[in-house]
Amino acid sequence: MKVSVENLPSRQVVLTIEAEPAEVAKSRLEACRHLAERARIPGFRQGKAPPVMLERHLGKSVILQETIEHLVPEATDRAIKEQKIEAAGVPAIEVTSTEPIAWKATVPLAPVVELGAYKDVRVDAPAPEVKEEDIDKVVEQIRYQQAPWIPSLAPVSLGDLLTMDFYAEEGGRKVADDKGVQFQPQAEMHAPVPGFSEQLVGVNGGETKEFGLAFDKDSPLEHDGHEHTEFQGKSYHFRVTVHDIKKKELPALDDGFAKGVGEGYDSYQALRDHVRKQLMEQAQERAKDKLREDALEKAIAIATLEYPPSLVDHEVEHMLEDQERQTRGQVSLDEYLKSVGKTREQLLEEMKPAAVRRIQRSLVVTELRDKEGVAVSEQEIDDEVNRLASGSGAQEDQLRQVFASERGRRSIEQSLLTRKTLDRLVEIATQPATPQGAAQA
Repeated sequence: MKVSVENLPSRQVVLTIEAEPAEVAKSRLEACRHLAERARIPGFRQGKAPPVMLERHLGKSVILQETIEHLVPEATDRAIKEQKIEAAGVPAIEVTSTEPIAWKATVPLAPVVELGAYKDVRVDAPAPEVKEEDIDKVVEQIRYQQAPWIPSLAPVSLGDLLTMDFYAEEGGRKVADDKGVQFQPQAEMHAPVPGFSEQLVGVNGGETKEFGLAFDKDSPLEHDGHEHTEFQGKSYHFRVTVHDIKKKELPALDDGFAKGVGEGYDSYQALRDHVRKQLMEQAQERAKDKLREDALEKAIAIATLEYPPSLVDHEVEHMLEDQERQTRGQVSLDEYLKSVGKTREQLLEEMKPAAVRRIQRSLVVTELRDKEGVAVSEQEIDDEVNRLASGSGAQEDQLRQVFASERGRRSIEQSLLTRKTLDRLVEIATQPATPQGAAQA
């Protein structure tokens, strides 16, 4: 076969390959043999029809396609070996001619990572702090959780617990008709639709309220920094009958309240001290995470990375598979795409920036790990398994079985390697700058 090689940017090589007539003839015989085993040709036993009869019965195009499918993969692999190319994935094939049979094979190569002066990276360690208002918020949450629900004759307020009948139409089509459901209206709540909770405020027990909510087809809703397009252009009509209203009866913030929280605290101040300690631990962990992120971002910024586009495409597919697994049993991908008015291709394109970021992080972390000689022992994996499984209650045995598998242990190993590598980078990035003279010495 005739082969020419062209090096492309982004770690790719294109092989232009033309098959010799003898190679085509051999692959054609193999193709006919496989087709004969599947085809039913009148007058011949299955698998015994000669090529001329197969061509007459099935057509030249079918024989040609089968020939290409037999010829191209094997010939491409042979060309890659002959050219001593170290492929890092499956080549992308484009057939350019059928007479003679010729094609282009775009071969992805392994990424190249140059870290640059990563030991000069410096980040400032944030000082974690806990404010009194932070403690107040947590204590108030505990107070709310501890409080009992008390039947009330007052109108509905946000945060109440309601028992109600619920009827809903969307675009004139009934979508819900439920009786005696419990519902807790919350501010800026998006379920069942935005604005529904606020419409219930002021309704008395025993009353029925009908109302409509319509959403602009050109303006997606924004909430928590995200756009919600699933409601665009839709119109809803609701009929709600509120039967019962319950409100929380909040206890006084005193020593008696503290003694009833969890296993009990000696005083209200002891409860606040415990909350302060927990919040400080969380703040310290967030500070560590921010240090890791800041140091890694700076390491990525000075690194030189080259990788084939196919790596991004594969990562996007993995991300989409992860998303489908997470939403399995809730909504299918087709249903989601229909609700947001997008095609699969548009969704994949939108996911590319995140995929690029994941690839960059992975490449830099892996290279840092090798440069710094970071390793994880089996004992460290055992310790992490115990940490993750302990305190998981009824799921502990199940988690231990998952982690006991080879795949589970390797997943934990990879997680530990990433964490230890980033901790090593933070250690480098938070040390005092070395004077230039001392560094040269």
